[in-house]
Parts: sequence; C-alpha cells; structure tokens
Amino acid sequence: MEERNTTRDAFLEAQFVGEKYYTYYAEKWASHEGGTLFISWNWAAFFLGPIWLLYRKMYLQGAFFVFALFFLEIFAARVLSAAALPLYWFGYADAALRDGLRVLLGVFGNCVYMNHMLGAIMRNKGKSAPEIVDAMVRGGGTNIALAGIVLILISMSS
Repeated sequence: MEERNTTRDAFLEAQFVGEKYYTYYAEKWASHEGGTLFISWNWAAFFLGPIWLLYRKMYLQGAFFVFALFFLEIFAARVLSAAALPLYWFGYADAALRDGLRVLLGVFGNCVYMNHMLGAIMRNKGKSAPEIVDAMVRGGGTNIALAGIVLILISMSS
C-alpha cells in the first residue's frame, strides 16, 4: 500500500475533509497508518447514521446503510411472522437492528470516511496538481443541504 503520510497527501486530505474538521480526522487516522480497517468512535456517525454519511458526501455508503436497514427489517418481519411471535416483538427487533447498525457506524465511521477519502485521492492521482486539488474540494467537504433535507423528510414522516 502506498505511504499515506506524505506532505502532499496531508494537503490533499485537508482539502478533501475541509480545514475546519481536518484536525479531528487527522488525529483519528494518525494511529491507523497502513491499515484500512480500524475501530475509532465517531459520535456524529452514531447519532445521525445515514444523515452523517450524506453530510460527508458518502452517498453510496449512505444508500447502502438505508438499504441494509430496510432489508434487515423485512428479514426480521418474515422471521417473526414465520415463528408466529406476537407483533410487538417486531418493535424490539426493529430497535435492535437500528441500534446495532448505529453502533457499527459509530465504531467504523472514521474508518469508512478515511477509505472514502483515500479512494478519491487515488482516483485523481494522474491529474495535474490544480485538478487534483479542485477534485478534492468538490468531492469532499460536506453537503449540509442534502443532510438537512433528508433530516426534514425523516422528521415529517415520523
């Protein structure tokens, strides 16, 4: 694996994450050099779940999270109905699945975000320096508008 901790990569990482939050993520990632799977707690990922993924422009991961939850709930409903368990058990199973996925995202959120960022850097390595910086700024950072819209839609549906 390519060495990540070069001056250029640190600069690109800062451009991708954004200056405001780069120090936070750099500290989380610093002790995990060379590894692509690590445990590091992220409160925002835990509490906001897929909204945090969308806020951090991880659209594919956010869609995967929502679909995983959807299919796990369908699976739980089928298992509970096949076992002829009372309907209120679905509420318990649903809460357990949601909480379990939230904990997983809280535990691995920083890892997912680091790998997302590294993938963006690697996809743009062949470009000129200004093009790479532009790609990092456009592809990284945050999308507060989309996260806000999704949060409003979720609030309205509840």
